[in-house]
Amino acid sequence: MNSFITKGITLLQKHLLVLSGLFSILPFVIVSMYNYPYADDYCFSNNVNIQGFWGAQKYYFFNWTGRYTATAILSNDIVNEKYHIYYKIFPIILLMLLVLAFFMLANQFFVKKNSYTKIKLSLTLTLLYLSTMPLVSEGFYWWSGAITYQLANILTVILIALVLKSLVKNSYTNTLFASLTIFLLMGLNETSLIAVNLFFIFIFSYRYFKLKKINYHFVFIQSVILICSGISIFAPGNYLRLSKNSNTKNIFSSFFFSFGQYGWSILTWTGLSFLFSIIIYNEIKDDIASKNFILPLKKYWLIFIYFSIIIFSTFFIGFWSQGEPIPPRTRNVVYLFFILGIIYTFICYFNSSNILSSIVNKEKQLIFLITFAAISIAYSNDNIVETVKDVGKKRALNYNKEMRERLTHTKENRHKGDLIFTPLKNKPYSIFHKDFDFDKKDVYNNCYSKYWKLNSVINSTQFMH
Repeated sequence: MNSFITKGITLLQKHLLVLSGLFSILPFVIVSMYNYPYADDYCFSNNVNIQGFWGAQKYYFFNWTGRYTATAILSNDIVNEKYHIYYKIFPIILLMLLVLAFFMLANQFFVKKNSYTKIKLSLTLTLLYLSTMPLVSEGFYWWSGAITYQLANILTVILIALVLKSLVKNSYTNTLFASLTIFLLMGLNETSLIAVNLFFIFIFSYRYFKLKKINYHFVFIQSVILICSGISIFAPGNYLRLSKNSNTKNIFSSFFFSFGQYGWSILTWTGLSFLFSIIIYNEIKDDIASKNFILPLKKYWLIFIYFSIIIFSTFFIGFWSQGEPIPPRTRNVVYLFFILGIIYTFICYFNSSNILSSIVNKEKQLIFLITFAAISIAYSNDNIVETVKDVGKKRALNYNKEMRERLTHTKENRHKGDLIFTPLKNKPYSIFHKDFDFDKKDVYNNCYSKYWKLNSVINSTQFMH
């Protein structure tokens, strides 16, 4: 009996990370079934229904934004009731693609590891990302936000994996796939564009000045990044959109608030990343010892400076261009670069300081790190717990019922021209919800009424529908 229990405990310890990763993803999969289109989704559908696909692309590029990939994917009638099943399945697809992307990254970092260990590492990174990403609802459950930002995160991880492969072995096929990924990625959002450009400039500079040689496959990839970035950044629509914002381009306030956002990010995002870095380092330390690691592991302070520049730059340019702190959906992008950068920094620190194997000599440093991690975790998000509550307390289910009733009410009463709704009573944490405004002139109210050919829709506590 004791032998059976011991074997069970050993087996659980061996598979704990995989089981934790799978069970952490499960509530996000379940809650997907209660997802409904809203807000910008109706606006995009209206534009493509009126102007057609190519007409919509022309309008966006010359009048609103250079996000050519995002606008192309979003130019569809996803809010049509017969396509709602795709709206519900899409977050699940994104979750699967995120795990796959992290697996591709682990596969390039640790070539000699077996597939199960790589799956374990990819699920560990997924668990970390889902746990404390700034706003899960805008990351996975809002069609417009998920395409623009979360798809960009997935493509970023895939691109890093493809480029790491190019650093080890030149391949025209790999370079082609990397170039295609870049083309799609640079047309999704400006934050990813900026971060990716800085990231690869650092890699290119390091390899050139350290190794004194040029990898022409990498030069080609860098050229594609710059060309696609130029198409997106210098789109006429970007200039028109930014010119309408009178609060932009204040250097002092942009620097001040960006530094504050950067500091708060360090405080709230570092804790779990530190603990997960210990787990990951424990899995890969043998590879590092045998030098089966393709990136440099020295000068962890320099790596910290590099990724800090990337994080600060995304905050700064976002504030400078918009005149306000970047929204949560954009911080989801910054968070991805943060966890990749901080985990790499910690791994380099553990390797160079040998702190985990010589605790006695490094006691003060370790106590400081653990204390800081505890404070950080106390201020961080708890997305997994809240998503479980959405399912367990039926917040998501009841929201789904309300949204279905609203849709039925809209279809049955559209002949009236003006519809009045009561505010949503059920607002789940994990699912994106943007209720109707009390002002019928609100842009999202107008998009909804325009799609359903109504005169107006409005929220009011004075009427029951």
